[in-house]
Formats: sequence, C-alpha cells, structure tokens
Amino acid sequence: MGSICSGGRYDDLASYFTNTRLPGVGISIGLTRLFSRLKEANLLQPLTRTPAEVLVTTMDPQYLGRYLEIARKLRTAGINTEVYLETAKLGAQLTYADRKGFRVAVIAGENEFAKNAVQVKDLAAKSARDVALADIVPSIQSILKI
Repeated sequence: MGSICSGGRYDDLASYFTNTRLPGVGISIGLTRLFSRLKEANLLQPLTRTPAEVLVTTMDPQYLGRYLEIARKLRTAGINTEVYLETAKLGAQLTYADRKGFRVAVIAGENEFAKNAVQVKDLAAKSARDVALADIVPSIQSILKI
C-alpha cells in the first residue's frame, strides 16, 4: 500500500529559486491511497444519485435549443433538471437516467416536435405518455407530486 502521509525537513530547498539559504518543512497526503483505504473500510460511500429529478434526453443535436428551452421551463418552475448533452442512443441515455436515480425522462425527436409535444416517461412506474409542450410543467409536477 505504501504511506498515506509523510513529511520532513528540507534544509536549503528554496536555494533552487533564490540565492538566500532558507530552511523549510513540508508534508504530503496521498489522497488516492487515503480514499482507497476509506472505501475498503466502508467509511466512504460514493453518491450514486443525482440531485436532479428530470432528465431531458437529446435525440437529435439540431434540436438542442429546444431541449435547453424545455429544461429552462422546468427549472423556472422549480424542478431540478439535467440535459443529456453527449451523443448517445436513447437506450444509453435511459440507462444513465436509471443508474443516476432520475424520476422522469423527457423524450422528444422530430416526430414529437412536429406535434408540439414531448414524451414524458415516469421511470419509477415505467410508463410514458405524450404531453403537449404547454402542459409539460403540470404533467411533471403531478408525477413528482409537487
């Protein structure tokens, strides 16, 4: 394992940077080793959940402005929202949502935007329904029981 913390006295260390002889002391902490030991002892548990409740998926980069507008609308209503900004298939985005503990996913592509709607997926109940963009906030609030 090696040491987690060490230190010492370093006479004349500053002479590399100045012509004056100066004594010095120093310490170091191996954070990687420290966190490794804390995790092994079950004293440190990684957070697996996200503070956001809604994930806005991105089906097509050309609609990024619309995805961000949906997120802005939800955030303005006090709903913690994240937009999935990486290029990935919908299945990968929903796997991410499930792993991070999102409660709702908003799904929209060309067909949904043509109807001025989105699909709202309740991840806990494993159900989905189409919702008009104008009704997205109350629809999600009812799922989250806000």
